[in-house]
Amino acid sequence: MVLPRYRTPSKYENTRGPLVTRFAESLLTVPKGPRVGQPLRYLNWQRWLLNEVLEVRDDNLLRYRRGLVGVSRQNGKSIIGSGLGLEHLFSPTPGLEVYSCAGDRMQARIVFGEARRQVLASETLSKLARVYRDAIEVYATGNVYRILSADAKLAQGLSPSLVIFDEVHVQPNSDLWDAMTMGTGAREQPLVLGITTAGDDPESLCGQLYEYGVKVATGEVEDDEFGMWWWEPSDGEKAEIDDREAWRQANPSLVEGVTFESDMAMASRQSQPIAFRRYRLNQWFRHGGAGWMDMAAWDEATSPQKIKDGEEVLLTFDGSVDEDATALGIVTMGDDPHFDLLAVWEPDDSDENWQVPRDEVDAAIEDAFSRFKVYRLMADPAYWRTELQFWADKYGSRKILEWPVTNSRMGPAVAEAYKRIKDQTITVGDSPTLRRHIANAVVKDLAGGLYTIKKEKKGSSKKIDAAVTFVIAIDGLERYNKRPKRTLRSF
Repeated sequence: MVLPRYRTPSKYENTRGPLVTRFAESLLTVPKGPRVGQPLRYLNWQRWLLNEVLEVRDDNLLRYRRGLVGVSRQNGKSIIGSGLGLEHLFSPTPGLEVYSCAGDRMQARIVFGEARRQVLASETLSKLARVYRDAIEVYATGNVYRILSADAKLAQGLSPSLVIFDEVHVQPNSDLWDAMTMGTGAREQPLVLGITTAGDDPESLCGQLYEYGVKVATGEVEDDEFGMWWWEPSDGEKAEIDDREAWRQANPSLVEGVTFESDMAMASRQSQPIAFRRYRLNQWFRHGGAGWMDMAAWDEATSPQKIKDGEEVLLTFDGSVDEDATALGIVTMGDDPHFDLLAVWEPDDSDENWQVPRDEVDAAIEDAFSRFKVYRLMADPAYWRTELQFWADKYGSRKILEWPVTNSRMGPAVAEAYKRIKDQTITVGDSPTLRRHIANAVVKDLAGGLYTIKKEKKGSSKKIDAAVTFVIAIDGLERYNKRPKRTLRSF
């Protein structure tokens, strides 16, 4: 079993961990994976963690009132939280209040949703409680389990006995944590427990809790009521992303054979390094200013080749009005795709009234359609719907595809764009402007382990619009390659 890099030393022999383990393994089932629906069996590290978190003092009260658990994704954090919450909910002690909290309501539903499914699936538990969409209430004791998102106003007046904060790193501020912590004041032995992966802002709530927890775990600060259990590589930032020992140190389930090294190996090759370090190695890396692209790999993919007239191409367009840049990209559709920047229009800092020269943009689009065999023009329609309709009327509606720059589109496309550069399965033009826009783009987290790209700061003069056209081009290539192939009929 792999112990966390940072952990508060145990002081007492007694623990209530086995109560949660027995409850969960008697009444709960595996939520997903090959053993879905079968009786739950906690892993060794999960049992150890529950024993640590629920350590009991000599006066038979819980030692910890607050705590932080940090472990990489795909290690079974949710089932720990739901098991802990449900055992507390169905305790014979009346008047208990359990809350699942998160940065937004969707995230808060993850741990609660797992608990809700477990109750509905259990013949025993479902008879003891009334299950609502956002709450579970036990008939005999009046104990209740609810969800809360990051709106601290909703937390005023509550008296939590157990609070489980899921993915603390996405909390926008400390308001909800503070409100729930202060709300436990009337409880004799409450617990507010954060369960999370690493974040990207050391000044956030999660960053401050991490820093404080490290000080407590290392003895720099004495706080007998704060618990810290954080898995990450012992070498810190010196650990390489392909270091298998580092993988094991940050992924306790990997050592027990539940997650697989083959999956980690693939992720280390295909993921953006910062994302891999955060989500798979549970390390803190600030994204503000941390570039999206591996620029050494980008330079390796750079080629001076020029796209020839008459080639089949895909055009990509990201437009603006006045403060941002507007870019027109192009990519070939063959087996060895090559992306380049056809044109870019950037604000003139010396001209306060500068606006994108729409007539020049239209001329560039017309020139591209006349020179190349255009399969399709994919464009973000924001601010440019009139022009898109004009181009559709002029070049054919099937030639124009609106591609709104949304997180659901950008997430997969950004990941695939990074992968193609790392795998060297696409070449890119040697345009200094294109390279600058690529280097300017930084990472923004999305749900499900995905990320998109953004400016370093809102209103920044560092433009990324050419980078967006590259991402759109990658999505276009994926669509092109997956299109139904026509076959000739024989007679």
